Amino acid sequence: MRFGANKWVSQRQYFPALRRAKISHIRFHDLRRTNIALRIEQGQNTKYIQNQLGQASIQTTLYRYGHLISDVNTEEAKKLDSILGFDCEAELGTTLPSDRAAFLHE
Repeated sequence: MRFGANKWVSQRQYFPALRRAKISHIRFHDLRRTNIALRIEQGQNTKYIQNQLGQASIQTTLYRYGHLISDVNTEEAKKLDSILGFDCEAELGTTLPSDRAAFLHE
């Protein structure tokens, strides 16, 4: 929502709703970013988020909000490590199981 484009909505609906909820002024854009952050934290598909935002390109979505995905990437990397048999708790981050380590060093 652009307040310049539809000032009536901001003056007649958004700001009165904030007052009724006893919330100090919050930019509408902050609500949008919070919504996106929560969606990313829940693991929603970035293509779905892009469509919900109405952005023409997934690159735009990833450029603007990609920094929020790092925690999700960590969790996905741990899942992959587990599938491959890596020890995620090792001192150096990941180590090969002994049978795979021997295979790689032959």
